[in-house]
Amino acid sequence: DEPTNHLSVEGVEWLENRVNEMTNTAVLLVSHDRAFIDNVCPDILELDGVGGSHRHRGGYAAYLEGREARWAAETQARAAARNTLRKEQEWMRRQPKARATKEKARIERFYNLTERAADKGSKTKMVDLVESRQLRMGDIIVEFDTATLAFGDKKILDDFTYSFVKGDKIGLVGPNGAGKSTFLKLLEGDILPTQGWVNRHTKLRLARFSQHHLESMNLEEDCVFHMKSLDNEMPLEEARAYLGRFGLSGELATKPVKFLSGGQKSRLAFAELAWKQPHIMLLDEPTNHLSVEGVEWLENRVNEMTNTAVLLVSHDRAFIDNVCPDILELDGVGGSHRHRGGYAAYLEGREARWAAETQARAAARNTLRKEQEWMRRQPKARATKEKARIERFYNLTERAADKGSKTKMVDLVESRQLRMGDIIVEFDTATLAFGDKKILDDFTYSFVKGDKIGLVGPNGAGKTTFLRTIMGEIALDSGWCNIGETIEFGYYSQMPEFRDLTQTVVDFVKEVESDAKGYVGSYGGEGGKMSAYKLLERFNFGGPKQMTRIGDLSGGEQRRLQLLSVLAKCPNFLILDEPTNDLDLDTIEALEEMLVDFDGCVIVVSHDRQFVNNLVDHIFVFEGDGNINDWSGDYTALREFLRRLEEERESAKALTGNPDVNPLDLTEEEIAEAKARAEEERKILKEANNAPKVIEKIEAAIAVLEGNIEEIDARLMDAGSDVSKAQEIQVERDAKASKMQLYYDEWERLEGVLARAEEIRAAQEVPA
Repeated sequence: DEPTNHLSVEGVEWLENRVNEMTNTAVLLVSHDRAFIDNVCPDILELDGVGGSHRHRGGYAAYLEGREARWAAETQARAAARNTLRKEQEWMRRQPKARATKEKARIERFYNLTERAADKGSKTKMVDLVESRQLRMGDIIVEFDTATLAFGDKKILDDFTYSFVKGDKIGLVGPNGAGKSTFLKLLEGDILPTQGWVNRHTKLRLARFSQHHLESMNLEEDCVFHMKSLDNEMPLEEARAYLGRFGLSGELATKPVKFLSGGQKSRLAFAELAWKQPHIMLLDEPTNHLSVEGVEWLENRVNEMTNTAVLLVSHDRAFIDNVCPDILELDGVGGSHRHRGGYAAYLEGREARWAAETQARAAARNTLRKEQEWMRRQPKARATKEKARIERFYNLTERAADKGSKTKMVDLVESRQLRMGDIIVEFDTATLAFGDKKILDDFTYSFVKGDKIGLVGPNGAGKTTFLRTIMGEIALDSGWCNIGETIEFGYYSQMPEFRDLTQTVVDFVKEVESDAKGYVGSYGGEGGKMSAYKLLERFNFGGPKQMTRIGDLSGGEQRRLQLLSVLAKCPNFLILDEPTNDLDLDTIEALEEMLVDFDGCVIVVSHDRQFVNNLVDHIFVFEGDGNINDWSGDYTALREFLRRLEEERESAKALTGNPDVNPLDLTEEEIAEAKARAEEERKILKEANNAPKVIEKIEAAIAVLEGNIEEIDARLMDAGSDVSKAQEIQVERDAKASKMQLYYDEWERLEGVLARAEEIRAAQEVPA
């Protein structure tokens, strides 16, 4: 009797399996869950409410079909009865009294007909909800009308007009300090535009996910009571079932918030926001502190919200690309630019705009040189024409200045590092546990120069603890960890820690520079020539920003300052714990370029799949029981391998008929084949990422060689009958031609790599 009430979806599926296994037991089920009925009951017994009962063989679909057929027949019979009734009613009006038996019988049939013609069939009148009234809301829910927002000389928006409509999925991007968080406040109504308007629907429901929202949760109450605090009338079981949809079932539902991991808190916050059924949801860095699996889960949830507009601020390029078909870019100088087609369209549009701005400035500078010469010869403006020309000169000076929307990228490519000896970090039969929870179990590994390793595993598996163990902050229970004498760690933690938030940026960097003097080869130490001001410019802290207090910087700017303090000591072993959190996309790309060329060791924990894919050579997979599997490849290849392994497991189950078959029962040959295939595809994808740049260099080299060969051919013609000289020139020409052929061969090979990479991406459904 209603067995699925208060069960989670997983619980319902479990119950289905149990009931279907009861082959010798008769089951009579009363349930409102149509899918459950259909999956369990091949026969339906219907009570029609007027004493009738009807059996339907073929499950719920057969019941619906049979019921509709019966209702149609009943409707048809009543229509025929009403038609006959009209004739009988006319006869009754002409019959004053029943004198004959025949007439008495006809009168009796009349009353029977009246009963049959009445609408008293088994069809139950359905509740009419089709026209249920609701708050009227048009497609436009928030509208910006010529809005301008500025703080002093800093413009966030300049004459901005834009409409957010129901179902929009928009990524908000821009450099740190461009005003993304301020834009969200403007959308919420916390601040007003300097000029223009922001029009909101009068009944607008708006919800915002942010790190501040997580920090403001009541840490003492459990998840269930957190949900009940939103609706006191919500039954406990309903709250449990709702939380189960967000991955917070079982013990997690009754666990106090303070004991939840960062990812679990994010799920709870998202459950809270979804409960409010907002018309527009603002997601401010929602993937921070989520595991990779958590990010994928969030992607699915956001994509399911078809009627809710979503505005997303995120540093996670893959997340943006998988969720947002539209990008709104704030360029940092008041301009805004819309890009349709996702992250790739944004990059393409931004590059085109930058190229146009550069070209316009170059043209302005060219004209400016001529006007400057005229100005030098012009002692005073006597005529109107000359006055106008002088005015144009100053306008031209403004246009020629390099003040476009292109944000200077952080220059990290040539980051220096200390010399690295033979011994780096070595683990030998290392074991570490906290109570019953194992972090390491007989772990052995020796880091080699150039190692770039990603750490992957569920929240709480011990990734951060492993990082602290590498740095010698946590002692092992058994085994040993040997750290080389020349190793200098650079630890870039998730949260920036500054001793004094009132300190100016330049004063902080002077301290960093002073501290770095003890490190040979550092920016401020022996051999280092970079002053604090130069260091700040390199990290894109120019002009007024250098005198800004640390506490007044945006979250992304604080992270960039933290990165400066880490790299200033020129470490040779970088440990990066969620390094892309709060960084703008340009800085992430610059950081990637630096790390790819970094000769030392890099360990990275990141939910940013694209960042991991572009950087690491292999991955330590934390399984949560102390076991660490060393996967040779990037994250995409790992996920593809696990997917294929799962398919193989399902095939093994089908072949053996054993639902409990262990996935590791697959043969070594099968696993090796899947690994080799995934590794080959990983190498192709990695090479394809860099192929366009290499092809561009090859094309330039071929153009140079073609010019050389043309010049050699001319000399060959001039040699005339001088055989010795002609032979010497021919040898030179052959060498150039051979070299050019090698370039052509490599060009063709790389084109093949790009074509193969497209096939792999299409098969894996991985964004290019």
